[in-house]
Amino acid sequence: MLKLLLICLLSLTVVLADDPYPYAEENHVINIGEPTWEKAINEFPQGFLMYYYEEYCLPCRQFFPKYVQAAINLFNANSNVRLGKVECHDEVKLCNDKGVTSFPTLILHRAGQEPFEYRGPRTTEDLQAWIRHVVDFKYDTVNDQAALFKNFSTAILVRDSSAAVDQASRNLHDEVAIVKPGSKLPSQSAIAILTQTGEEISINEQATAEEIINNVKDVLHKRKLTFPNLNHETIAKLKGHDDYDVVLYFRGKGYNPFSDEVSAFEEAGQRFGARNLPFAFVNIANDIFGNSIAKYFGLTEESSPSVGIISKKGRILKKYLLKKEITTDNLVNFVNRYSRGEEDRYYMSAEVPQTKKGHYVRELVGKNYKEVTQDSNVNVLVMTYFPWCEWCVKLDPPWTSLAYRFRNRKDLIIAKIDVSQNDVEGIDATEHPILLFYPKGTGKKMIEYQSNRNVRDIQKFLIEKIPGLVQDIEL
Repeated sequence: MLKLLLICLLSLTVVLADDPYPYAEENHVINIGEPTWEKAINEFPQGFLMYYYEEYCLPCRQFFPKYVQAAINLFNANSNVRLGKVECHDEVKLCNDKGVTSFPTLILHRAGQEPFEYRGPRTTEDLQAWIRHVVDFKYDTVNDQAALFKNFSTAILVRDSSAAVDQASRNLHDEVAIVKPGSKLPSQSAIAILTQTGEEISINEQATAEEIINNVKDVLHKRKLTFPNLNHETIAKLKGHDDYDVVLYFRGKGYNPFSDEVSAFEEAGQRFGARNLPFAFVNIANDIFGNSIAKYFGLTEESSPSVGIISKKGRILKKYLLKKEITTDNLVNFVNRYSRGEEDRYYMSAEVPQTKKGHYVRELVGKNYKEVTQDSNVNVLVMTYFPWCEWCVKLDPPWTSLAYRFRNRKDLIIAKIDVSQNDVEGIDATEHPILLFYPKGTGKKMIEYQSNRNVRDIQKFLIEKIPGLVQDIEL
């Protein structure tokens, strides 16, 4: 008996030595922590989709059942992708190392490739379709050109299965659709590149994967409409994270790739190709990131199609909106005026909110920002913020506490402004929160507060700037 017990213990020791951090799995969703991260990534090199979340996050809780269902369906379909989850409240370092700043965040990790974030609609069906396209590559037969170009500006048509196209797809599936043409989408070639304008470019059916990739890249480069959907990866590929200018076409559910507006946008894009000024589509209807960009312009599906320009130079972010009909001539004139510095910037503003009793922090908008901050009879301290900004959220309780302490001081306003919905001339930074102080008196000059962001230090700053303030502090 003792001998048997020793054998069992020895066996257990061997198992633990081989697998010191076994991970838990429920409904085919693997629970991941920092010790098991490398194990999971190495075990599923073809694709591991990670769901980063926090328990208190309402959108996380709403989407998670759909994520679980996708995991079950994909497992039953013998998908090459496994799905996992990381609770970032417990795994702070891991989530910070992976660049996660909002929840939920879904990132696909594949061996030898850069991580790729899923930004599509948060439904089981859309997530499965995306994985099928990106990793579990299979040819879909497509008859409808409008459906073909719903999310891509370029496609590869393959009449019969091709090992070379299969191999090329691993490098192209994030940029083009790869399909079999149906009876209503005839093709004259065994392998061909098809663009939104109907141009078909034949590829030798004996071409290697590398030759197919180069052909597609060449078409995309010449057309300058490289990215049908603007996202973080798009911007990185365009010109890097520091500086970029992009002309954007905002499209909604009623998007028609053969409309006059799309043709005008394509033609204008080709004219400006020599200047290396990229044109890209923004999907308002079916892309979370695209929808957030549209909101930054104050646009909705009802206002699509619309065209704008977004420009980032270091920390300075500017935007411009075409206010005329979308024609080739109007687009060319719009972009030329922007290039010469003659186009007026677009400033967006929410409506002025009503003052609510018991709210000690005043909410400013673009329409009343200058009026309030330039009032010579009051001192104004403003916090700029994005609703999804982690540091902005952390600063909000101290900000409210500060406003409460000085609630009886008539010549001091503690305020904040949502810069995702309001533009203010002179506030162009892309990193928030920023704390700005406008002192009482004529000829007011703004002072940026740059010290520690806690109640004690901010209060000390105000006492130094406002005579007699220390007497009115209420704790």
